[in-house]
Amino acid sequence: MRAIILAAGRGSRIKKFTNFKPKAFIKIDNKTLLEHQLEIYLKSGIEKIAIVTGYKNKLFNKYNLKKFNNNKWKSTNMVFSLTKAKSWLKSFNCIVSYSDILFDKKIILDLLKSKTQLELPYNLNWKKNWKLRYKRPLEDLETFKISKNNYVMEIGKKPKKYKDIEGQFMGIIKFTPKSWKKVNNYLNKIKSRNKNMQMTKLIDNLISNNVLKVKGTPSKSQWFEIDNLNDYRVAKKFYKFD
Repeated sequence: MRAIILAAGRGSRIKKFTNFKPKAFIKIDNKTLLEHQLEIYLKSGIEKIAIVTGYKNKLFNKYNLKKFNNNKWKSTNMVFSLTKAKSWLKSFNCIVSYSDILFDKKIILDLLKSKTQLELPYNLNWKKNWKLRYKRPLEDLETFKISKNNYVMEIGKKPKKYKDIEGQFMGIIKFTPKSWKKVNNYLNKIKSRNKNMQMTKLIDNLISNNVLKVKGTPSKSQWFEIDNLNDYRVAKKFYKFD
């Protein structure tokens, strides 16, 4: 298994920290978000790690990692960044993670046990987590519907009620070369539209177009996203480190 960290974007909603450095360099407990992730991957036995860079990409040179660069980071989104690492995705099992999250090692260990083609962990503690972050959680959340056997049925749409949300996407996905081939073929068909595609939109399209089944792994492990200043305060206060 290999790991790919998507760190091309700037993080414009948290400019206090990202005027001169990418969001991956935000520090919690005297370590950057990137360093926390690298530590988790290494503790989980994953030593081959790559990073997709973009904004201020030279700052990543001090890390001994495989680098892929998205030089169109200003005008593209996560899915486009993901395609920059296709040489790894087509050849190896890979866990992909966003660079602005903190998560528990157990989440990665559960994915390592999985034998499905495309799998993502989902947060069962989303409501508690979201109430710490936002006054009106329903305005910021996305739908997430799961079947009885833990296959994702819907993701990424605007929810009308809390019942539309049975979990939360955590910015972590496991691909196999077989699943990436199907994803890549789909992206090639919609090439004109994939530059600004959100990851949850891609996943929902894969499901609704019967391209691929997406397995979900329920998780109650701690997880935090640093998307704005309040997120930073919440993570700094509540995240417990090993």
